[in-house]
Amino acid sequence: MLKQADVVHATFSAGEPYRNRKFALVSSVFDMTPEIFAKAWITNPHLNKERWLRNSDHIVSISQTTANDLRDRYPRFQTPVTVIHLGTCIGDVIPRGPSLSLERFWLFVGKRSNYKNFCLLLEAIAPLDKRRCPVLVCVGGGPFNTTERKQLARLGLKERVQLLGPNYIEEPLLRWLYAQSEAVLVPSECEGFSLPLIEALACNAAVVASDIPVHREVGSEFCHFVGSNDTEAWTEQLQAMITTSLSTPADLLGTTRESLMQHYSVSRVAKDHATLYHQLSH
Repeated sequence: MLKQADVVHATFSAGEPYRNRKFALVSSVFDMTPEIFAKAWITNPHLNKERWLRNSDHIVSISQTTANDLRDRYPRFQTPVTVIHLGTCIGDVIPRGPSLSLERFWLFVGKRSNYKNFCLLLEAIAPLDKRRCPVLVCVGGGPFNTTERKQLARLGLKERVQLLGPNYIEEPLLRWLYAQSEAVLVPSECEGFSLPLIEALACNAAVVASDIPVHREVGSEFCHFVGSNDTEAWTEQLQAMITTSLSTPADLLGTTRESLMQHYSVSRVAKDHATLYHQLSH
């Protein structure tokens, strides 16, 4: 199959890059987080990333921020880079609510450890009046680990933080959670893109995100920003949200929301890749 291909797109960095090839090799770079936060990783899941990227004819980066991080890390890198933002189709999913009762809640989606700043978010929630504060619903990211359980107990948050689908939840439920949440909280210290931002956009959910370059790139028009490592600022923001509803993407974008959603559509992602493959095969 590879012998007949004009373009091969590697979306992984396991093993060694293809050699003695006649096709154009494209590699994806999704983030530079392990390189930026090297001390936070016991094992680097991107161990062969540099080899793949250096041996590729072209690189696809999922954000301009990630492309910039790549250039900063490897300033002599000569491989051409094309930025193709990710997309989502969650807005087309028919929502289905959970079997349990959920009233007021904020939403945290995905992994929670290290650069995701989940521990900071818990510290920010702890001082809030538990009688008035929405529950924090977490989806995905695995079960709470020992450190998280101890922190939840120490801060008295066991009843105020709820984990749904520790490993995976079906899209109809996720679609419902986005739409029904009072806000999606994304406190990450670093990201390659941040899917929750565009999923929230598609579901018209308010977003509070850390003020980092990629969040400004992806969601500058429809996100509310707070310093990524400023616990007090997060507490102040969340305190204000208890009594005052945040503006949703529709409120902030008006009629331009539809065009932005088209940009973050799966069809646009496919079209951009097809255009690149055509250019490389001629």
